[in-house]
Amino acid sequence: MSLRNRDGLDPLDNDLHGLFTRAASHIEPQPDLAESVQRRLEHGGWSTPMGVAQRGPAVAATLSAFLVVALLAGVFFAFGRGGLRSGGTGGSPAATNTTGATPLRVTSVDLAVSPESIAGEACGANVTFTYTATFHLPAHSAGGVIQFVYTLNNGRSQTSASVRAPAGATSVTATFTSSGALPVDHTYPAPAIVMVTSPNQVTSPAAMPSGSCG
Repeated sequence: MSLRNRDGLDPLDNDLHGLFTRAASHIEPQPDLAESVQRRLEHGGWSTPMGVAQRGPAVAATLSAFLVVALLAGVFFAFGRGGLRSGGTGGSPAATNTTGATPLRVTSVDLAVSPESIAGEACGANVTFTYTATFHLPAHSAGGVIQFVYTLNNGRSQTSASVRAPAGATSVTATFTSSGALPVDHTYPAPAIVMVTSPNQVTSPAAMPSGSCG
């Protein structure tokens, strides 16, 4: 009897059918076994390597998709934990000074007097002297109160005073006056000095009008 195989394996089916026929002739009582095998051959019931070959591309595609998803998940996990790191340090950015202000500090004090000279003035004449102290501050100062004392008689006595420095100011001034008669012994006016006591300690050069009364 001639067999037709759908997979195009007619020689293989004929060989199997011949082996079955020879073996089945010695097996009893199973007369329908040959007919059952023949029906499986006719309907393509035997599996061939073709089925595995057909499933290969699908398996490969599935594995490729899985690897891509796993790689993307790893990348997102790494960036999610560490974030974008600058300079290899990561973590929270370093705290910065948002105002840029520096604490109040007096770097130096200048002291000037007006009139600058008493030359030509008559002894015994009353004269008023105005002293101006200039307190120098660093840039971007936070501002605050400057406390100081001044003397008009070369330290024999002193007076306390204060001046407020605005935020951001690089200098601030304070004025004070002194009045008196010019003595014949030229003991007045005497050297004047300003001494800062807070926020730090700074002393000005002495200031005194030049010349003498006549």
